[in-house]
Amino acid sequence: MKFLLISALLCLSLNCYSQNLVPNPSFEDTLACPWQAGQVNYAIGWNSITESPDYFNACQSGSLNVPYTGLGYQNAQQGFAIMGFINNSLTLPNIREYFGIQLAQPLILNQVYYASFFVSLSDVQGYDCATNNMGLKLTTYNVPGNVPSTQLINNDSKVYSTSIISDSLNWTMIKGSFVADSAYEYLYVGNFFTDANTLNNCVPNSPNTYYFFDSVCLSTDSTDCYVSTGNLDLGNPNIFVVNSTISDFLNIEYAGAEKLEIGIYNSLGQIILNFSLISNIEINTTKWPAGIYFLKYFKNKSSIKLIKTN
Repeated sequence: MKFLLISALLCLSLNCYSQNLVPNPSFEDTLACPWQAGQVNYAIGWNSITESPDYFNACQSGSLNVPYTGLGYQNAQQGFAIMGFINNSLTLPNIREYFGIQLAQPLILNQVYYASFFVSLSDVQGYDCATNNMGLKLTTYNVPGNVPSTQLINNDSKVYSTSIISDSLNWTMIKGSFVADSAYEYLYVGNFFTDANTLNNCVPNSPNTYYFFDSVCLSTDSTDCYVSTGNLDLGNPNIFVVNSTISDFLNIEYAGAEKLEIGIYNSLGQIILNFSLISNIEINTTKWPAGIYFLKYFKNKSSIKLIKTN
């Protein structure tokens, strides 16, 4: 009994549970509503590294609104905020926009990590040049905000899209895994490849590439980052989660005959609710703090990511 207690305390002190190491991963936590372009730092924890990537939020009624951004119509992949950045340009050599954040804790050397994020191409002519190489870079140091973009272009990215992403209607998930070769502390978003190593599908009257970005994840647990989102099932055709973005109630529809065991976890991996699903259910979530939760079906370990907005 004493050994078990010591082991439990040690696990807590070492953060043995998995979690998304990216703070404010969907940019919902804000210092203020953005009122002009380039205010990435209004999303708590995030900073612009070079040029002027943009922060869009539904709290804005003008051109920085979600979904009516000045650079295209796009709902947030989760919640009510998104980022936007230039990935490439045919008129300005190696022009890039980057933004980044300090991770919740340094990566562990030789540990396998999983990462994912979502992108969607602008549908505004002049900015709808489809390219590849949208990705994530990790560093052990904080990159100053005034460095030229060429200093970050070294044809290296931990996770990135090798395919050209041309979908401007839907969000495209980009995901991958890697083994940490350093105790990385900072994550940056953008295209870290040269023009010569970047593929594009451009026409002369659309020389610029602008992508919307949302829901970035980095974790030791693939189910944290590769989990399905939206109004999807949990790997069982009889279970249907009606609303993955929740405010006051979470609704689950169930048409099966057998009793199923379901659990809900917070972003720290701590279970906050478990129940037996036997029919349609509505769960009151008004007392839950805003943040990220995971609904898990124990039988096949499938998960759905939930966003509590208030």
